[in-house]
Amino acid sequence: MTETEKKAIGRYLDWHTGILLETDGKMGIYRKESGKLIYKEKADSEDGYLGMYLFLMGKYPLYTGEAGWICMECEKLYGLYERKIKTGFILCA
Repeated sequence: MTETEKKAIGRYLDWHTGILLETDGKMGIYRKESGKLIYKEKADSEDGYLGMYLFLMGKYPLYTGEAGWICMECEKLYGLYERKIKTGFILCA
């Protein structure tokens, strides 16, 4: 993995982790405008967005040896997971 790829994947994971936490897991297409999160439209493939996020979350530490961002957000992400599972959130392949 090149340094450029590593940085790009890190930014992708940071962005989507922030979105998932800020929106309580609501998938969609968002933009930050003046520091405020704006919902633009429904994601064209919600399972694709989430699938890529989960895939990269698992692979990034394996290829880089870095998992600090996962550790920093672990409790929040697990809380989100628990709320979504309890409310019927289901991942479909």
